[in-house]
Amino acid sequence: MYIRKILVICIVLCASVFGVFAMSADDIIEKAIQNSVAIKTLELDRENSIISRKIDDVEEGVSVTVSSGNVTFRKESEVTPFFTMGPSLEVALPQKDDTTVSFKLENNSSFSTDGEYMTSLTPSANYKQIINLDSFKDTRKDVTKKMAQIREDMSYQRSLLQFRTTVLQDVLSILKSQSSILDQEVNYKRLVSDYDTAIASGDITKEGLKDLQARMKIENARVTLESAKAKLETALKQFKDNYGFDFEAPDSVRSAELSFEENKGGNTAVLLAELNLSLANQEVEIATGTTNKLQLGAAAGVPVTWAKDSGTDSSMYANLSGTIVGSNYSVGASANLSYDFADNFDPSITIVGTWHNKTTATTDDLNLQTLKNKVILAQIDYDDAVSEYKNGCASLRTSIGDYITELEQFEVSADYDQKILERVKEMYSLGLVTERDLEDAQNVVNADEIKRTTLAINALIIENNIAINQL
Repeated sequence: MYIRKILVICIVLCASVFGVFAMSADDIIEKAIQNSVAIKTLELDRENSIISRKIDDVEEGVSVTVSSGNVTFRKESEVTPFFTMGPSLEVALPQKDDTTVSFKLENNSSFSTDGEYMTSLTPSANYKQIINLDSFKDTRKDVTKKMAQIREDMSYQRSLLQFRTTVLQDVLSILKSQSSILDQEVNYKRLVSDYDTAIASGDITKEGLKDLQARMKIENARVTLESAKAKLETALKQFKDNYGFDFEAPDSVRSAELSFEENKGGNTAVLLAELNLSLANQEVEIATGTTNKLQLGAAAGVPVTWAKDSGTDSSMYANLSGTIVGSNYSVGASANLSYDFADNFDPSITIVGTWHNKTTATTDDLNLQTLKNKVILAQIDYDDAVSEYKNGCASLRTSIGDYITELEQFEVSADYDQKILERVKEMYSLGLVTERDLEDAQNVVNADEIKRTTLAINALIIENNIAINQL
């Protein structure tokens, strides 16, 4: 009696300790995610992609360039200075689209050992802008960038959901193996018990035909049981290798969210197909539309020169230019102005134009037909994506309906199994049924508890499938 009390206390203590560390199904998934090298790699890849996108989105800062120019030392002669230099400083403001603004300060100086010198300082400013005059709006770069981001995000979310599903499937597989082993152990023990009873009662004669058949059946049950245990050990080891901790049956499984509404716009796959169709249409527009650009430019500077015998000499210059560039022509004009502060005003206007015939007309027509075919293919891909999404939604509704039906049927059956167990307990206390009958009823209820857990895990898997379909 004393030993029995000690055992009971130990069992209670163990139960309390393991209860502290018991994990729900979601806890098991989260722990597996934390320990997974594959998920860590996935997280790092995603972080690198986000950083790359941020780098692409960062506007260029102010650029400053300082140059020493050519610094030359030469042997003195009558015509060659002893020392020359030409340092410069250039500042370019942040560029946006096709616009460039820069400021520059240049210096050219020469000095001789006999005291002769000449220095010029030229501050200048430049402006350049390219204006797109196309008959269409080219957003291919933005669309391509958006598609890449969507693909990266979808791939990350899908991989994470698939990993969660894999963990649940592994848990489910082990639970089913454990349940199967319990059934096989009961079957094996009963075969042995029935055999011993039959031998003792004389129903089976040693070394007779029935004896050999009974022993063969027992041996087959033992081999099957040992094989199942070996497979379970392998599965448990693989679980630890994959997720970094020993398997423990979940102590609870939350209720899954199995309701969803079909998105009018479809999922991400539909969106990507739609964007790809947009790209294909833009390619046709680019091939058939005008491709004119207006290039505007302006520059201004004020050179100032100092010389030993000539004093100071200064002037200014400015120019404006505009050029329209097409696929096989360009027309441009520029206005130039110089003024030397001695009332010498020198304006000028220059006009330039070029044209050349298109030698690739036939090739262009064939390329255009190829692009139009790509539009048709992109439209087919889009229609397929929409159809696949709708079929996926229909399949999920069927899976949800089947699951709900199975769950309802199970709950009805489990309720009756519990009632039967209570009735068998009463009958056993009155001596109306055998211990085996009581054991059978209890095993059915125990199996129902495992079945309830596996059904709840299956619901979580369906929940993940819904999330994947809705991505």
